Amino acid sequence: QTNLGVTPIPPTASQGIEIAKEERLDLVLLDVGLPDMDGREACKIMRKAGFKSPIVMLTGLRSENRRLLRILIERFISEMERVRLYERVETLAITDGLTGVYVRRHLLDRLAGEVDRSRRFGFKLSFLMIDIDYFKRFNDNYGHLVGDVVLKQVAETIKSSVREVDLVGRYGGEEFGVLLIETDESLAFMVAERIRRSIEEKAFKA
Repeated sequence: QTNLGVTPIPPTASQGIEIAKEERLDLVLLDVGLPDMDGREACKIMRKAGFKSPIVMLTGLRSENRRLLRILIERFISEMERVRLYERVETLAITDGLTGVYVRRHLLDRLAGEVDRSRRFGFKLSFLMIDIDYFKRFNDNYGHLVGDVVLKQVAETIKSSVREVDLVGRYGGEEFGVLLIETDESLAFMVAERIRRSIEEKAFKA
């Protein structure tokens, strides 16, 4: 099942394994008796390849059981639609619509949590405040639409300059905050300089 629909059944286990590698599947129904290999062997191959979604093993289904299975599949799809909708709403609530980074409230919530964690376990923690110089003058000269493009590209540059584990948020109009997990002061200065240099060298296109 992919994209909240049912994927066509491949004729062989090998083809099914390739589909599982390439597509985002939420659930796999796997027959034990397959033409080219045992279903249990196919399951092991998929797990070794990193496939983490549920796999349901089937064998010897009668017609009445197939109808029940179809009902269960439809219920599963319905529940997945609800989960995806909730995840989307949750993402929109914590993400700045213009820049794609976290909103200030979520950034500060995560900051409070990381401060508590660093105190309990003795981890280093750094927080950068980034402000775009003369941005008001820039908006006045070129207009807010161009200013929005610059904000978005600055946010993208900041995100590409830090690790995935670090958090980037929009703190104010042209202000950004960066939460550097388990990072001491000297490393934070290096990251800040890398961000500053990347923005300085970037050719902004609007």
